[in-house]
Amino acid sequence: MSNKIKFIVGGVLLLITSIAVAGIIFVPVGGRYINPDLGVVDMQNVGNGNLRIRTTGLSGEFSLDASDVPPEFDPPASGCQRFVFDQDLELVINLSLGVVEGRTRGRINTQDVTLDYSGEIQGKATCVPMDSHNCGQLIVDLDTRGVLSDANDPARVGLIRLETLGSLLREPDGHWASLTSNARLGGDAGLIGSLHSMGEGESCGI
Repeated sequence: MSNKIKFIVGGVLLLITSIAVAGIIFVPVGGRYINPDLGVVDMQNVGNGNLRIRTTGLSGEFSLDASDVPPEFDPPASGCQRFVFDQDLELVINLSLGVVEGRTRGRINTQDVTLDYSGEIQGKATCVPMDSHNCGQLIVDLDTRGVLSDANDPARVGLIRLETLGSLLREPDGHWASLTSNARLGGDAGLIGSLHSMGEGESCGI
């Protein structure tokens, strides 16, 4: 009897979860950073083998292709919407374990809406010898999960998922040599609909 009750309760919870998730529409957006080496990087050793890296002033561009938008929005088949974003990063890296924890925040500006986002970061870091230093380069693989919000419309909220790969040079003046991200943006039909004012015949090309 106990196992049967657990099965029924588990089934109910799964159904509730499915209903909650069913209202969220996720769309992939191609992403590129514009001159990531221009971001301001501050690195500090904070003890116990940990390195704190703060980066401000990162900027880039997301591209949303019409073919990736659910068909109920009926976008032009070849349409593409581009919108800019900015980002700040704070990472704490345990150099001996190669573990990264951190947080990020920024803003996404589309034609119709401006969304603020913030999220928590988990990831891995690998030290690479460079310029006679055992760890002259850091290669980071980051997974970010966070939320989107519209300050002008409290009902408009969403989710952001980022997978980021980066190369950080520590010497002589710390800077990002490269950054790239794959992203997914989620929300209800109203939020996703506000992201795409597609243009006929335009290709995302990323």
